Amino acid sequence: MVQIKLKGFLLNQASGNIVMALQEVEGQQRIFGVNVMAHDAFFISYAANGQVPPRPLTHDFAKSLFMLAGTKVAKIIFNDVDEESRMIYASVYVVGPNQKEEREVDCHPVDAVALAVRLGTPESPYPLFVAETVLDKYATSKKSEKPPTDEELNRIEEEFKRFIRDGGQTGQA
Repeated sequence: MVQIKLKGFLLNQASGNIVMALQEVEGQQRIFGVNVMAHDAFFISYAANGQVPPRPLTHDFAKSLFMLAGTKVAKIIFNDVDEESRMIYASVYVVGPNQKEEREVDCHPVDAVALAVRLGTPESPYPLFVAETVLDKYATSKKSEKPPTDEELNRIEEEFKRFIRDGGQTGQA
């Protein structure tokens, strides 16, 4: 198991998909990408940047339920990828107030990250992990890639803002 963190979001120009980039915390700092919907990217980045909505969103509600029940989220793991469909599997491991053992709950990967950014703080990031086998197959090495220039980053950010503003339309036929 390798600890990862939310690095940010990118717009894949070829497909028009938004990719959530998760980066290895230590070691090679490999990056693992997950396709997400525009609204998921918005709500995850909203919480990751410390913004609080005027009314609770679904993941804020889930966090409140965990807290009220006295349940702790021990860790969240991206544990498998289906070879054929490339579907990613994640699990949330919880411990109840009177339990000593962690219990595994199957979870959609986007929901796992949305929950993780709400439970962690910048000083104490939430324990988000990926199986080594998943990283070995699907991650790219940060060290082998040329870092994007400030101009490229600004262009990607502007394209993403335009994508959100236009309701998820890429303008491509």
